[in-house]
Amino acid sequence: MDSDTRPWYQKKDNLLGGSILLTIMAGLTGAALFLWGSTVIVPYIISAVTNMIHLGVVITIALAMFFVATSPEIHNEISRVWRLMTRKLTYAIITYDPIGDAETTLERQQKGLDEIIAARNNVAGQLKGLDQRIKKNADKIEADLQQAQLAEKQGDMRSRGLMSEEAQALGISNKNITATRNKIAEVFSKLNRIVDATDYSIKKNRSTLQIQKDEIQAILPANAAMNKAWSIIGDGAEKQRFELAIQTITDKANREMAEIDSLMDLSQPMITGSELEKGVNQQNALKALEDWEKKSTLLISSARDVTPQPNIIPDGKQGRFADLLKQ
Repeated sequence: MDSDTRPWYQKKDNLLGGSILLTIMAGLTGAALFLWGSTVIVPYIISAVTNMIHLGVVITIALAMFFVATSPEIHNEISRVWRLMTRKLTYAIITYDPIGDAETTLERQQKGLDEIIAARNNVAGQLKGLDQRIKKNADKIEADLQQAQLAEKQGDMRSRGLMSEEAQALGISNKNITATRNKIAEVFSKLNRIVDATDYSIKKNRSTLQIQKDEIQAILPANAAMNKAWSIIGDGAEKQRFELAIQTITDKANREMAEIDSLMDLSQPMITGSELEKGVNQQNALKALEDWEKKSTLLISSARDVTPQPNIIPDGKQGRFADLLKQ
């Protein structure tokens, strides 16, 4: 039995084993913590950050949409851009004719006015029918009352009651019809005012269109003339074409002059050498001429100093040609 009562980790023979065991346990604990953190904590943090980013994007989009929905300036700008886009799209698809469009609009307005007039005339006919109905009922009421009075005088109470009830019913009917007639009369009056206002508006629009047509017919030739003039004197296509031609000529002239200068620079040594050679040759020729002239002068002087002597032939040796020489 071991009498040493010290703990096992204080004993020298167990110190190395305890250290190794503690190291292994610490490593396993660290690995477990790392594995737990990488599989649980890190994905949770990433998910939280991602959700926060998504939330920020959604809030930003919502605020932008709220601002767009509540801002009159944005509404006006969007409307202006929309009208501009639709107008450009219309011009790209079809050739827009504003005068033709205005004339078509006036035709539609005139057609609508004709329909309103037809409806008004129909209302007038219905109103006239109601008036006739009211008058007819009134006449019938008057007749029924007279018959009821006559029946009362004759003691025919049954006929008196029937005529009185019929007259009363016709009176109620006339009251209702009169109320309807008054409403229809009010509608008819408004229709008359609408017809007058619409007719005035159409005539005014037709007059305005005619004025605009006269103005545009007068303006178009002037505009064409000004555009033609501006194309010549202004910054138009003609001027740009002319300036391009002038610039092209200038560039070509500069290139040709530069080429001439380059050729002159290249030929200068050859010209200089040729001139030097020519000068040397001229000097040599002049010297040769001077030498020849000197020689010629000496020869002429020598010839003048020498006197020619006659060739005397002895008499005994004159021969057979002596007579010829004497002659």
